[in-house]
Amino acid sequence: MTTPSTLELVGGYYCGAELPMEGRGKFMRHVMLRPEVDIDAAALKALVAMASADVQARLRMEQRIKGHEQVR
Repeated sequence: MTTPSTLELVGGYYCGAELPMEGRGKFMRHVMLRPEVDIDAAALKALVAMASADVQARLRMEQRIKGHEQVR
């Protein structure tokens, strides 16, 4: 059973290796939030915003590529 003292929240970012995140994975990076560690809320908010903007840009690019392929 998970108690509040042992609960961890993990956020994974597939292209996190391209973001300013620590880790050794070739593509993935994770943010682990633990109750015993203070959170830098501003840094976490900036990281989530950056990751979100990155995903949105990749989706727009993918849509442009698919749209271009359909025109041919």
